[in-house]
Amino acid sequence: MRKILPDQRYGKIWAFYGEMPFEDPDSTVRKMPDTIINNITYQRFSMYSTYKNDSGVDYKYTFVYLNCNATNKMFQSDKAFSKKYGNGCPIQREDNYWPKNKMLMSGDFEFHRNTLTLQEMKIFDTWEKYARENPVKE
Repeated sequence: MRKILPDQRYGKIWAFYGEMPFEDPDSTVRKMPDTIINNITYQRFSMYSTYKNDSGVDYKYTFVYLNCNATNKMFQSDKAFSKKYGNGCPIQREDNYWPKNKMLMSGDFEFHRNTLTLQEMKIFDTWEKYARENPVKE
């Protein structure tokens, strides 16, 4: 039996099929030239946002890389952005840079498949059964 994850959000965290509304940070989204990394062609976009912290105003520069050739697209970090700017292509990489702190953060997704194996399904079924039989006591 195949199970589908619910199309919902959990706080500010996205669900696999859910979607959070995209808000253009200061309307600064800009298309950049495509790039090739490890033989994969990515569409690139840049944007920045401003925010206040204890030491005043700071900026965050974000660079996103969309892979239109991804074959398994179950997980997407920002479907709304992908739809609006990248024709639905999933974001596979994101780099963030805070110049004031000289801090760089980079993350990417590696798309393997969009289904669970029979063994993985059995594990999740076991976890679900245990959770139902042993609810958390407050």
